[in-house]
Amino acid sequence: MAGSRPTHVHVDDVGDEAWHDRDGSRLTWRTLLGRPESQTESLSGGVAELAPGGGRLEMHRHAPAEVYHVLAGRGLVTVGDERFDVRAGSTVFIPPATWHSIENTGDDALRLFYCFAVDRFDDVVYQYVDDEHPAGDDTGDCCR
Repeated sequence: MAGSRPTHVHVDDVGDEAWHDRDGSRLTWRTLLGRPESQTESLSGGVAELAPGGGRLEMHRHAPAEVYHVLAGRGLVTVGDERFDVRAGSTVFIPPATWHSIENTGDDALRLFYCFAVDRFDDVVYQYVDDEHPAGDDTGDCCR
């Protein structure tokens, strides 16, 4: 791969980014691979954290498949019609263009590693369930 190089990054060397759901839930993440300066191809990923007491990432989807690997805490991952109770050591595969969500159900932060088979994390287009595009609706820009 012409643009790829062996890459090492520590989670403490990357700054937080944050997302607030419409209900005020906060998710932070640190993109480790797939940043413009990371010189990686075909793979991006990082570490996300959801606050205790119900922190969540609401129902959404995107074209590439995704993998969650839980590092700490407890949570509930919904993928399509299936629900998975997860804890440290759990791994969940999310097929391409599948509606999914994750929420923290524990008393501690829920930390997970996420990974996509794309060159850059910025290439992932998130589509969220809203009044115009309910779950199960195949319209929208993310997955065409």
